[in-house]
Amino acid sequence: MNLYPEPRPWRVEPHRMPGGENIVSVIDDRGMPVWWPNIYHVFELRNAGKSLTVQKRQMNAIADAYNWAEQVGIDLDGRIENLRFLNYAETKALQARLQLSKTEGENGVVVGNDYWKDRCRAVRNYVEWRARDPLQRIVRANDCYLEAQLRLDRFSESIVAGIGKGKKFKAYGLSDAEQEALLFAAMPGSRSNPFEKQHQFRNFAIVFALYDLGCRAGELLGLKRNDLLLSGSRPLVTIERRQNDPDDPRSRPANAKTLLSIGVQFWV
Repeated sequence: MNLYPEPRPWRVEPHRMPGGENIVSVIDDRGMPVWWPNIYHVFELRNAGKSLTVQKRQMNAIADAYNWAEQVGIDLDGRIENLRFLNYAETKALQARLQLSKTEGENGVVVGNDYWKDRCRAVRNYVEWRARDPLQRIVRANDCYLEAQLRLDRFSESIVAGIGKGKKFKAYGLSDAEQEALLFAAMPGSRSNPFEKQHQFRNFAIVFALYDLGCRAGELLGLKRNDLLLSGSRPLVTIERRQNDPDDPRSRPANAKTLLSIGVQFWV
């Protein structure tokens, strides 16, 4: 039980720590951090090295679940603490609410099925984590434990059930002629170059890196000088994960998903 009120609606706010780490926290209507969601965030998301985007997405879903519960008169913390959870109708109502990505008034933006299911999984994982403490107070051989675990399992299955697969879109690349035209237009001094003269060399390096390396935009934007080894017989570009780089002042820092070394072939 919380020792102080945590008025709704709750929202997720990003923060930059003194050491450069970018994190999020859930705050209440007064701007104060709330208890259980932030404990979960620290132990299960932040300490697990989840990216800032993942942290935001999952904590937004959890905050939305609490806001929905307040609107329909459900004490979500009380239900979890007493191991009652949500019945089937309530679970499906919450699932429908999580399909909306915004909570202002009655309006909301319907998200795709994959994103919707990810939001439902985030809430499921949180409820399962939150239920560990009250479950541990019951002797496993006790029938009450088995009944509570069964109710939790039903909730966990129902919250993600019935969501169809997301649409798959075929990706179309540029033809050989289009690729050649793109590189020619990006070359510094080209008559078809759309960039200002002082930006042409920089932008050509960006376009060519995306073309030749096949890297993501976030990986390219996170490159530093010491990631480039352009001399010798085998030039290399190393892509590193720097999700909490203290030297990156950007509010939306670049993010690389993997560590990768890529050979470079120079194009003139």
